[in-house]
Formats: sequence, C-alpha cells, structure tokens
Amino acid sequence: MAVEERKGSRPEKTGEPKEERFFLLPHWALVLIGPLLLSLEIIYTRFVLNSGINPLAYTANRNVVIVLILVPFLYAKFKENIRAQGAKILGWAVLLGMARFMADALFFVSQSVTKSTTFVLLSQLNVVFTAIFAYFLVGERLTGREIAAAGAMLAGAAAIILAVPRAQFLGVGLGDLSVVVFCVALSASNALSKKAMDSGMGRGSVFIGSMLFSTAFLGILEPLFFGVAPYETFFSDLPYEMGGALFAVAVLTFVYYYIDRFGASRIGIVLLSNTLITPVLAFLFFGETLTGPQLLGGAGIVAGALLFLREQQKAAKVLNASAGGK
Repeated sequence: MAVEERKGSRPEKTGEPKEERFFLLPHWALVLIGPLLLSLEIIYTRFVLNSGINPLAYTANRNVVIVLILVPFLYAKFKENIRAQGAKILGWAVLLGMARFMADALFFVSQSVTKSTTFVLLSQLNVVFTAIFAYFLVGERLTGREIAAAGAMLAGAAAIILAVPRAQFLGVGLGDLSVVVFCVALSASNALSKKAMDSGMGRGSVFIGSMLFSTAFLGILEPLFFGVAPYETFFSDLPYEMGGALFAVAVLTFVYYYIDRFGASRIGIVLLSNTLITPVLAFLFFGETLTGPQLLGGAGIVAGALLFLREQQKAAKVLNASAGGK
C-alpha cells in the first residue's frame, strides 16, 4: 500500500521515489549501513576532540554549517508539506529542536570525558530508553522478554559505571553517567520525531525543524550558561565543522528514514553492531582498550540488545515486507 501511494505521488516532486528505492534494500543491508555511519561519526568526533576543539562551540558551529548548506535545499524540496502543517509545525519544531539540542550537546560533551569504547557500550542504553519513550509517546509496546533485555542492559551499564574506583569516580564515573543522560536525550528525540511524523510532518520537515531550533538553542544558551561564544571559532575550525556536518547529515538521514518506516523503538537495535565496529576503529586509530569490568558490562549490554533484536525481528520483517523490502 505504501509503495503504491508513493508511486502515485511522483508528480508532486517530493523526492519520495528515492525513499522507496532506499527501502527496497534488504534489511541486513540497513543493519550494516547505519552502524557503520554511526561508528565513523564517533571516531571522527574523537579525532576532533583530540585536536583540542571546544565540544560545545564545535557542536553549534557544525549545526550552523548544516543549516546554511542543507536546510534551504530541504525547504525547497518539502515546502508543500511544511506549508500544509501551518502553525502546528512551529510547536513541533521547537520541541524537536530542544530534544536535538540536548542530544547534540551531550553527544560531544560525554565523549570529551569518556573513551570512545566506553561511550559506544553505554550508548546502547538508547535501546532501552527509546523503547520506553516510544511506548508512552507512540504506543509501541514492550514484551516480557524485552523488559528482561532492558534489565540486562541496565545491569551492564551499572557494572561499567560502578567498577570505577571511588578515588576516580568523580573524574570518570560522572563522565559515564553523562553518556546515560545523552541516551535519555537521544531517545526522547527519536520518539518525538516518530510522533511528529505520525502527526503528519514529513521527514524533511522534522529534519529542518529540529536542526533550526537546536542550532538556535545552542547559539543562545551556550554564551549565557557556559561562557562559550561559538562564532569566535567558526572560521578557524571550519574544516572540522564541515566534516562533522557530513557525518551528522548521513547519520540523521538514516535515523529519520528508519524511524519513519520501522518505528522508534527499533532504531537503537538496528544500530547495535556499532558496539563491535567502534571499539575496533578506536583501537586502530587511538589505541583504546577495554578493561575487564567494561568487557563484562558490555557483554551484558550486548546480550540484552540481542534479546531485543530477537523479539522484534519478526515485526521488523513484516514492516520491511510491507515497505517492499526482502
């Protein structure tokens, strides 16, 4: 049905035929592409932070690059949907922008105080929190096994955080906690994006609204509360910002497409294999390793996420089949 509707809408030039072809990819291909993009973004972020760039200023300036280059193109492409939404779109844009602002800021701040390997393990909690938000906001329900999987993942995260010696906890443990807070913010952003799409907003409208207002919040709040003036380093850090914008757009494009087609609660699951990809890349590029407690905690998180995947695999196949996938 969805495919037929998209074929019928080709004269409107909304770009939907391209979206249709994208989702004719086998599900295993989507499971590979998304995590690889996310892992590359995490490694690139570590490279940027190791260069001594302020994470908050970089986040704001990277978003400005995205707004200046991509938003005008997206508006021209999806302006009919944006105009059809009327005043309602403004409320959604502010809400999505606030959630995206928190997720973007915490993405860089948490990585500045943790290793890439620790970050990627703890960030799998996104699976749990997104499922919770999706249940309350979109009505996507959890089974008993999914709840058990969430418990395993939370236990794994606790093992990673609490294994830090007390003498180092304030320096390291709170950094790990910042990753957990990042997961909450990201999960809220994902679930709200799905809710907005279900209310009639197109993916392009969601992207434009969240990016415009998250950039505005970063530009206003950073100087007021953190003493950071992003515009002072905009041109000097522009090469880094353009690279970050490229990775961010690639990841967000994948995330919004997948959320719209398969549901908010599944996006964390489909990105699961970055747990395996990122540590390998972090070791190759930065020599990062995992400690025994981190390995045990990571095993708990991965085991829980795999149980999530097993429980939702049938539903994902049905949805993929309805979208024309294999």
